[in-house]
Amino acid sequence: MLWKGRLGFKQYIASKRHQSGIKSFEPVDCETKFILDFIVYTGSNTEYQITPELGKSGSLVMELMRRYLNKGHHLYVDNWYTSPALFELLRRNKIGACGTVRKNRQGVPQKREVHMLSTIHSTAYANSDKIDRQTGQEIRKPVCILDYTKNIGAVDHVDMQMSFSECIRKSVTWYKKVFFHLLDMAVYNAFVIYKMQNDI
Repeated sequence: MLWKGRLGFKQYIASKRHQSGIKSFEPVDCETKFILDFIVYTGSNTEYQITPELGKSGSLVMELMRRYLNKGHHLYVDNWYTSPALFELLRRNKIGACGTVRKNRQGVPQKREVHMLSTIHSTAYANSDKIDRQTGQEIRKPVCILDYTKNIGAVDHVDMQMSFSECIRKSVTWYKKVFFHLLDMAVYNAFVIYKMQNDI
């Protein structure tokens, strides 16, 4: 959520459309693009239990996935959340996980480059539907990368769709900004349900 005023827990993320603002963590269903839950980051007051072995990011994932444990779901995350400790805990709770990995992440071997971590995939390769310009042959990639690329864009899709109809209000307090964002989420989810019920 864009926020340029003073705020103790304001975040700066260079890769986001709104680089400065209030951070909200929202898991999204990869197939329907339905927003499943949310946690608004409010600094040390954010209500979730931090497990030392998982750190803040891993603990946040476990909090958001609590109601989906032991149901056989698959989770795709970017490198801010991915860690061997988190993925092992998810696996023990019957949630498969796949994500990109930071090379300096604790528990990741340092002797060779590791780009992906997955408890869902084997080391199999598949055709990527892209052609190598030099050889003319179809490019093969690991299945985990193909699946990750296919599914990780769900959050970006939601951000883009919500940007078309967001309740933009200038000069409001931060908590009103959060309220309008939650209203946007409710409207968006209602639209997703409408499309599902009417096969649109």
